[in-house]
Amino acid sequence: MTRDTDVALGKTKKEDIYNRVDLINKSDASLYLSIHANSFTSGDIKGAQTFYNPSNDINRDLAITMLEKVRSLDPSNNRVAKSMTGKYLLDHVNVPGCLIEVGFITNMEDLRNLTDEAYINDLAMLISIAINEVYKR
Repeated sequence: MTRDTDVALGKTKKEDIYNRVDLINKSDASLYLSIHANSFTSGDIKGAQTFYNPSNDINRDLAITMLEKVRSLDPSNNRVAKSMTGKYLLDHVNVPGCLIEVGFITNMEDLRNLTDEAYINDLAMLISIAINEVYKR
């Protein structure tokens, strides 16, 4: 865990992300998850999505499986796991993993869900199930 409060790990965004990557790389972690709540200028955009660096098949499998599981909470979510390079965290972490955007805080439905303890517990369980499923293969 790089942090458990909404406090940056550096004075700038760049310093923050460098520190996160450094913490992950110096840890004994078997995998990493970068969990975020997204935002957008339009309140109409919603849904969870995952992003992964294509350099490792486990990254892809984890991102795809995780999104499949999480989408069960919102069957209208048609987002897909996306391969991405050019993001410092995805490109420089030395262990397998992915980034998950759990929803949009600028969308009222997503925001309502992301502030509901039962929904958060379901989301955490589905993320855990996805991890277990990928690592049992």
